[in-house]
Amino acid sequence: LVQRLERALLSASWGQGIRARLARLGGDEFVALVIARDTRTAGERVAAAMLAQLQQPFEIAGKSLKIGLSIGLTRFPEDGLSSRLLLKQGDLAMYQAKQQGKQRFQFYSGQLTEAAEQRLELENELRHALAAGTLDLHYQPIHRFADQQLVGAEALLRWRHPVHGLVPPSVFIPVAERCGLADELGDWVIARAVRDCARWQAALPGVWVAVNVSGRQLQRPLLSFL
Repeated sequence: LVQRLERALLSASWGQGIRARLARLGGDEFVALVIARDTRTAGERVAAAMLAQLQQPFEIAGKSLKIGLSIGLTRFPEDGLSSRLLLKQGDLAMYQAKQQGKQRFQFYSGQLTEAAEQRLELENELRHALAAGTLDLHYQPIHRFADQQLVGAEALLRWRHPVHGLVPPSVFIPVAERCGLADELGDWVIARAVRDCARWQAALPGVWVAVNVSGRQLQRPLLSFL
């Protein structure tokens, strides 16, 4: 992997007045320092070369392995005056590129910082909502087609934010997954659905409740029923 990235830097900088160095930050994260007069053009050239180098799979022990790459780009001095700030902004741009489907690069913009701050605020508020018990389950009835008899219900998690109103699951579920609340949130939904279903049995014997679970929950050794 390092050899391919270094080849990409060499091919992108050869004869272009570009100087580039590669370093490993740790794990699967690398950083490249690119010095050029036109930093935007140089950054695009280097990023495109890196993506091209990883188009071909790696052959390891007779098996083919494809590696995805997401690249965040920041420029000095436009995006920051210190290496620490430039790396931080680069991380934001890299995650933005990853959310768009990998195998792409993204330049940093001030809007990314604003969006990150909004996500952090939403994470904190979601933690508080879960701890305070202000989340709720709505139930969508399920009827038997033959006689329209109510036989079950699908549990749907809802969050009514005191300021933003009803926050759709498409917004807060990814937030829960990013901040590590997905398992706790999933356990809460299951526990609440089980209690509600048990309470309904006297009036609706045999009624059942369906609960949506995430792929992350399915990977756990045992789902928690509290």
